[in-house]
Amino acid sequence: MKWGTHHRWDRIPKERMTEQIERRFVHGERAMVAQVFLRKGAIVETHTHESEQITYILDGALRFWLKVPIAAVCHKYGQAELLAPWFDLVDRFGRWHQMLNDVLDWSRDLDHQRHTYFLSEAIRRKERTESVAEWVIRDGLSWGRGELDQWADELAARARELGSPDLVGYVERRRRAAADHWEQLTPSLASLARLASAMRAAQREGGGP
Repeated sequence: MKWGTHHRWDRIPKERMTEQIERRFVHGERAMVAQVFLRKGAIVETHTHESEQITYILDGALRFWLKVPIAAVCHKYGQAELLAPWFDLVDRFGRWHQMLNDVLDWSRDLDHQRHTYFLSEAIRRKERTESVAEWVIRDGLSWGRGELDQWADELAARARELGSPDLVGYVERRRRAAADHWEQLTPSLASLARLASAMRAAQREGGGP
């Protein structure tokens, strides 16, 4: 029989995400409750969740703004047929952006025991005797980048289909910014991969797991 665990929000430290956003979590085995603190004017970038999300606002107001204006414009100009492709693009961008954050922040997510798609794939793909961190360094970051590149290609294709030069330009700028970030990380990632490989080899030679 499992006993319950009592948590007090005032004893859980807040994690600063940006100058305007902080959060803290309580995790169970299959569920999570979060408190998110948004200063006036804070903007949360488009993102997705693996499970359904329920938001309860204790104080102030929160505006879910991205799909609402798209729907308003489409209906105003009698082009309801554009809702589906535009919403599809918004969802794809949210998925890409969330995956980018999950890959780049994997260590912090692992330390805080956050359940993300990237870390769930790490658990599924790693070798039996390998830790999540070892898989991420050995293969996970390159796998994550491959997924991101594929999703970015699909996102760019959807943007071109919508015939908006501004949208295409924005997507391309975000792709270039992500690619530049990866290039800056490449030398250190290669060094970490060599170190992880050497440690695994030493373990095998010494009869370790």
